[in-house]
Order: sequence, then structure tokens, then C-alpha cells
Amino acid sequence: MTVHVPSLLKDQHTGILMAPVDIVMGTPWGEIDPGNSLRLSLLYHVFDKYEQDGKSSGRLTTRSRYRSPQSFVKVIRQGGTSNASGMRAQMNYLTQKGSAELKLSDLYFGVKLEDTEREELIESWNITSSNKGDYDKTKHIVVSFPQKTNKEAAYRIGRAWAAEMFSSGKYGDVYDYYTAFHTDRDHPHIHIVVNRRGMEHGNWLSIHREGAFNYATFRALQVELSAQEGIYLSASSRHARGLSDRPISDAEYRRAEKEGRKPIAPSHSPITAMKAAASIALYAGQYSSDARLIRNDYPDLAKALREMAATLVDGRQIKPDRHSKSQTRLEEAKKRNEFIMSRRSEILASINEIDAEIDTLPFGKQRSLFERDAARIKAEAALHLPDVAALVLHTRYNPDGLYKGIEARDGVEREIKERADRQVAKLAKEAGLDPDRIVSRYDRATPASIGLADRWRKDELEDIKKNLSYQDNSSPRKQLEPLAQAAYDELHRNALQTYRKAERDLQLHAARKKQLYRIAKLIQEDRMLQENEQTDFRRTVKETLTSAELRDLEAGQTKVLKQVTTNQDAQRALGRRYLEAESLIADDGRKTQLKLAMKEVDRQAEQAAQLAVKSSDRSNSKGLDL
Repeated sequence: MTVHVPSLLKDQHTGILMAPVDIVMGTPWGEIDPGNSLRLSLLYHVFDKYEQDGKSSGRLTTRSRYRSPQSFVKVIRQGGTSNASGMRAQMNYLTQKGSAELKLSDLYFGVKLEDTEREELIESWNITSSNKGDYDKTKHIVVSFPQKTNKEAAYRIGRAWAAEMFSSGKYGDVYDYYTAFHTDRDHPHIHIVVNRRGMEHGNWLSIHREGAFNYATFRALQVELSAQEGIYLSASSRHARGLSDRPISDAEYRRAEKEGRKPIAPSHSPITAMKAAASIALYAGQYSSDARLIRNDYPDLAKALREMAATLVDGRQIKPDRHSKSQTRLEEAKKRNEFIMSRRSEILASINEIDAEIDTLPFGKQRSLFERDAARIKAEAALHLPDVAALVLHTRYNPDGLYKGIEARDGVEREIKERADRQVAKLAKEAGLDPDRIVSRYDRATPASIGLADRWRKDELEDIKKNLSYQDNSSPRKQLEPLAQAAYDELHRNALQTYRKAERDLQLHAARKKQLYRIAKLIQEDRMLQENEQTDFRRTVKETLTSAELRDLEAGQTKVLKQVTTNQDAQRALGRRYLEAESLIADDGRKTQLKLAMKEVDRQAEQAAQLAVKSSDRSNSKGLDL
């Protein structure tokens, strides 16, 4: 089954870029973290599209003099060695029967590794003759250059790349290596074999997306060092350029060459298509967010970034064109990248300060409110830093609706909420949790964000496990985890049910207020109430007000009806009609009280009318003076 990647990028109805999480239905398949080095290469990619007339015009060009070749760094799969015999065989292969030399690392001045010295190197790397062990003790990396690249320049760049990456210690440790430079093909390339055991700290060399050693860093460094030699490469990833097709494997290239045909890219499966679409969507979002960060300081570059984002969203490929070979462009990209990174650092530092301040607060309602506010701020920050997964987790509510309570605005609503809060507090106490903390987290009528809900969940699970361990010290901690999870799930399932029932009570209360508002308008217009409205009128008023509010109304204080209508005349009309209806069935003592209340309402109405007349007279007087 072949899936068309561009069709996944936009919502079919709105035409708006789909969020990566939506593309994969909640699974973060995409490349989440472009990182500093990759962002630099992306900016350099943007500068490829500037038309140069002594300075950046900011206009994207469609003319092309030549296309920037891509950087190429590859970690050879199964290219490492786990024993001495494997390393010897690899050395023999790399020397190509004596036509190439092995050179030691810059730690040893890059001198030639003589045949008689190979065993010493193998021993110094602590690689034994044993075949035991299922892990490689070396890594094999190839840095390749475009056709017709000056061989001496390619060699210098390759050696400088290896020295910077492995001898400098900038990436966590210092690693020994040797190299072999090959020119037997159209593409000059250098092989680098690295001892995975660090020389200073003993760290094992690991190459993966989240680590210091990754393809983005590898390729960005090749771009930078090549530019210093006048060789201009591009290091943006396939997805960053809108290339959605699956890459062609080395095996397919070899088969096609042998069969005398063009290599064919494999078709997308639903999973690989989602991966590609999610990654492209993330890059489009990254371009847009970086454009927002620099729009005031570098408007032309921001415009170029927005145009590149639009290209990706449309499912088209970005084709970088260069019109002048200049180191200046790389320096410009580095300068803009530093600016973006500084802005990103400011945002992240502010968020860290907020989190640190919240951590000093005691648990309770105030802290929970601050944590919700912080989650909202993080969601806003994710618009500028869409590659920071910890922020993106706050852009959506958790799908289970956890920590979705209710909010109260009037007396009856407060009574409903307090009743639900008491029930949830009891549930929390039974689960071994602080009741106030749990109730405070349900203090809003919206669920917590995914990130905040996960943080609260971990916090509560830890407390439940502690409570269980106090009750049974003999049980191992691992056995407590499923019990704690079960207690957590039961607590929040019951809490959600409690608040949803309270929510239905709020809806009934809102319907009663709406009914009274309609009746108030009818009374003001001197229209008759229908028989069923007249019958239910008194009961509806009593159900809409608290006991204290009802006592105030029966004392002539109609302002308690402000939750029904903000119009004071309507409040008095509605209140008086209730007092009249209630007095018809009241006993003598209460009837006297209700009549006094009606006189108070009439007095207030008369005062309001007099104030309205005086106000009108003053307005007319001012008009005559003019």
C-alpha cells in the first residue's frame, strides 16, 4: 500500500497544517529536536535562497546557476569491530592493498601508521583476540565530498572534521581514531575508525539523535569546515527540504548499478508516510516559529523562513540555489542562529524561573492555580519552540479529561461545587493522598494539559506508594506499583464521575436562571405569564437562590437576583412578583413580612425613577447651555 505524504500534511477541510501529533493520532513519530547544529544548517539553507547584490535583498529567487551539493557523513552499519582479527581485516581493507595510508589521530600528530605498528594500536585500544562479546569496540564513519572536489582540500577537511569531533573533547570525551583517505571513486572520501572507549572519562561513544554525537552535528560540522576551504555544502535533512520519498538504500544503488538501471526508492507504508509527514510538519512549524522570533530584528530572513514553511505545508520541495560562493553567507547564518538560540534561551530560562518559584510554594489551591498558569505559558512558548517536547505537551488537554472540575459564580453553584469537593476530598483521603491537594487540582472546568497531568500523576503515584509501603513494609516496591496505579485510576475515575454529576446540576441551575430571565422580561413588558409558568415560578426562584439569598429577597433586597439579570429594574420587577405570589399562600405573620418587603422594593423603584428624572434634567440643561 502506497501512501502519499503531502496528503497527510493538511486538514482536508480547512487546508491548515496538521499538527504532528494529529498526523499520527497522538504518537510523536516525527523528529522532535532539530537542535542547535541542525538549526544552523537550516538557516544556512535559507541563505542559499537569497539573491546577493552586495547585501541580502531578502527576495527568494527562482533562477539557478548551480545547486548546492549535500554534505555526506555516514556511520557504516556493522562497520565496527569487536576483536583483534576483525580490526586487522578492516585495516587491510582500508589500505586497499597498499594504495592508501592509515594515519593516526591528531593526538599523535597524524603520522602514518606503519604496518609494524598496527598491533601496538590494537593493543592500546584494548581490543583482544577473543571472539566473545556481542558489542563493537570501534565505530566506522565515512565523510564524503562531491565529485571534482579538490582532493587535498577534501583530505584537510576530513582530518579537521575528525580532530574537531573526536580529539577536541567538546562532545563529552576524547576518543582516539585513525583515518584512511580514498580517491578511487568520483567522490573523494575519508574513512574514520574510532575507539569507542573515551580516553579521559571512559565514556562509550554512542551515536543517536538525542546525544552529542548525531548526524545533524556531523553534517553541520562538515558544512562549516568545507566553507573554510571554499567548498559550499548544504546540511539540511531530507524532510527539512520537503523530500517526502523514502531514501534509496545502498543495496538498491548497488543492484541498480549491476543491472544497468536507475535506482528505485521504496514505496511508503502507512507508518513510514506518517513518520515523514510528521517530520515535515515539525520542520514547517520550526521555520514559522523561528520567523516569529526574528521578525522584528531580521524581517527579510523571517519572510524567507515563512515562505519556506509555506512550501513544506504545500507538500513541495525546497530547492536551494546559490548565486555566489561566499564564506559570508555561512557567517550570516551563524550570526542569525546565535540570535535565535539566545531568544530561545531567554524563553527557556524564564520558564525555568517560573517552575523554580512554583516549587517553593506549599501544595494547595494557590500552587495548583500557578501550575495551571505555568502550563498555559508553556503552551504559548511552544509556538516559538515547537521542537521542545516538554513545552509541546502543554498545548493539548489530556485525552482522559483528568483534573477537569467545575467553577462556581453564584451561591447555588458554590454549594454544588463544595458538595462535589467534599466527596472528592473523601476519595483522596481513602487513597492515602492529601485531600486539599487533589481538590485544588480539580478547581478548573478544563482538564489539565498532557504535560501537567503527567506531572501530577507521577506526584500522586509516588505518594500512594509511600502510603502503601507504610501499611506493608514487607512488600517489594515493584509489587506496590500496580496497586498504586489501581488506586490512582479508581480515585480519578470516581472524581471525574462526581464532577460530571455536579456539572449536570450546574446545567439545570443555568436553565432555571435562563427561565427566570425570560419571565423578568415578560413582567417588565406587563405581559401575562402562562399558567404553567405561574405555577413553577415560585419554586424556580427558590431553587435558583441559596437559603441566605432567599431570606435577603424576602427582606426586599432584590439585588440577589443579579445572577439572573444585571438590569436592576428587571431585578425589582422579578423580585416583587415573587413576593406577591408568595404572600398569597403565606400565613398572617409571614404575609406581613412579605408586604413590608414589597413596600421596600417599591421604595427602591421610586428612588430609582427619581434619580433617572434628575439625570435626564441635567442632561437637557447641559444641552441648552451649549
